[in-house]
Amino acid sequence: MEVILKQDVANLGQKGQLVKVKRGYFKNFLSTEGLAIVATPKLADEARALTEKIEAEKAETAKAAEMTRNELENKVLHLTEKLTAKGTLYAKVTEAEIAAAVKEQFEIDCTEDMITLSKAIKEAGDFEFKLTLAPTVAVSIKLTVEGEES
Repeated sequence: MEVILKQDVANLGQKGQLVKVKRGYFKNFLSTEGLAIVATPKLADEARALTEKIEAEKAETAKAAEMTRNELENKVLHLTEKLTAKGTLYAKVTEAEIAAAVKEQFEIDCTEDMITLSKAIKEAGDFEFKLTLAPTVAVSIKLTVEGEES
């Protein structure tokens, strides 16, 4: 039976998507949880049109992200943090600090969930982090953390 998802469902599909499921799965889970509705011919056509629109938007977003990635490819992000007497940072550099620096230095809308660090940054030096611009587009950016004695 074909149903239209009202919400994203893990291992099944995304909101607005037309999917085939067994009657029991729909009756016992999807319907009772309010996650899907039965796809009538009219609703199925609307769902297909909505899916096409979403796919076009995703392609446009990926294209813009690809252009941004090309701009950022060889750039270096600079951060200045306070050092202890031993030469280590008082606090580790967080994803939120990096996101704020990306916004400020590169003028790109960035949130902390778009940033992936390979390890915690607790000292001054050169590092790399991954900035995910779209689900299929990511760029590796160099990060230079400079120390400032307090």
